[in-house]
Amino acid sequence: MSLENMSIMRTLRNIRLFNPTDEHISRKVALSFIENPRPIYIQFDPGLQGTIYEEDKRDIEKGFISNGISSDITIITYGIWASKLKDEDLPVKLIDCFALPVDEEALVKEMSGSKKVITVEDGVSQGGIGSMMLEIMNEKDINIPLKRMALEFKNGYPENLVSREDVFKSEGLTIDMIKWDMKEITQINSLFY
Repeated sequence: MSLENMSIMRTLRNIRLFNPTDEHISRKVALSFIENPRPIYIQFDPGLQGTIYEEDKRDIEKGFISNGISSDITIITYGIWASKLKDEDLPVKLIDCFALPVDEEALVKEMSGSKKVITVEDGVSQGGIGSMMLEIMNEKDINIPLKRMALEFKNGYPENLVSREDVFKSEGLTIDMIKWDMKEITQINSLFY
């Protein structure tokens, strides 16, 4: 089970990272590599099969796809969590960053109007998609709260990594916990906005 690979690989320069959410994205990544050979790293998730997006919706160079919902809360994620959260059909803007780095200008434009950003990832928080968003928001002077949800392992790594779902559950990284955070954020926002 890979827990740190996206964080580690993100530190390398001139390499594009992909965490495809469906077969269409995987196919498009392969075709883009054939057309434009360059160093890439692909994390294929065995839990992802089939398609969840229409084939023409993905722009490999932009690196993300959004559900287009207008909401005060934006969830930014990739891979297995993009699939799980899309299945939940939550009333929030969901952005699947299937490629890193993303087109930062397009991403900032897509999240405009958000009052809170939540990042959700299947690996450790240090160096991952939450860190990427903090860097982008800092560089672009975007001052909205960001909550990172990832594996923290505050008590060290588990002795037995039985299954990813068990690890997620032991770390409090579940759909119910994400929904609880959204509810808490909504209540806090109503006090201040």
